[in-house]
Amino acid sequence: MKLIWYPANGDPETTFQAGTAYYLTALYKGFTETDITHQTVKGPDQDGSTYLGSPFGDRELSFEFVYVADTLQDLLNAQRDIVTMFDPDEDGPGTLVWEQEDGTKFLIYAVANPGATSMPGSGNRTNTTQRYTVNLIAHDPFWYSGVVHRADFESEEVPMFPFDFPWDFTGANAPLQTLVNAGSHRVPVYILFTGPITNPSLENGRISKSVGLALDILDGESVEIYTAQDERYAIYHALAGDVSAFPYLDYDVNLSDFVLKPGNNICELTALASGTGASVTVQWRDRYSGV
Repeated sequence: MKLIWYPANGDPETTFQAGTAYYLTALYKGFTETDITHQTVKGPDQDGSTYLGSPFGDRELSFEFVYVADTLQDLLNAQRDIVTMFDPDEDGPGTLVWEQEDGTKFLIYAVANPGATSMPGSGNRTNTTQRYTVNLIAHDPFWYSGVVHRADFESEEVPMFPFDFPWDFTGANAPLQTLVNAGSHRVPVYILFTGPITNPSLENGRISKSVGLALDILDGESVEIYTAQDERYAIYHALAGDVSAFPYLDYDVNLSDFVLKPGNNICELTALASGTGASVTVQWRDRYSGV
């Protein structure tokens, strides 16, 4: 087992593993379980209650490691660095990667709660070793796959004609593809529309939701979209400069509704017109409540 911590400020990552200077022990918790709140409503004289849902709470994680130094001075110098690497940062949460014994990687976004604390007393401190406990909290309680999945919907030298109705792409990659979320929970996606393309629309038939743009994206332009509930954005990288793409979204589009549910999601790309080099790329990670 191996843990890798990536601070939010971009400082170099630190690996915690048995046999290294950051010797990871077998004491950790919160990696496979988290709190769940069952929401219900009860009417007058109602037997029992009506179930509304079971949202996950914040995930609290902790792990223990022993720092192994060559000298007492190295130990003291490292203590300052260790405390600093887990400090809360204005850039947001850091990333904790859990590499399991078979090499599979999962990641979670977390902040200090309160971070790394040294443990005093006999058995915890020598002139060259110091035991630490790291406490983190993940306000997004889900684990994500270490692998980023990608699907490309591309056209292949399709001439642009001003048709009055949508048409499917015909090219190197099919306009109808199955996107698989191997996780246990629905996951947001990143979408990149690259021109030249007019009025593109990507629909997920599994949830009957689509992301469409009433926009003529020129050659050399693109639109980036991310559909996460609290981090959604839409940016139009126009030739004249970057602007918000929200005004160009179809009127009935709610970005946070466009997700991949666990299992197969059949997605279809249509457009009013397209030119050579046009493409649409979708990226996502599988999402798990526990790994």
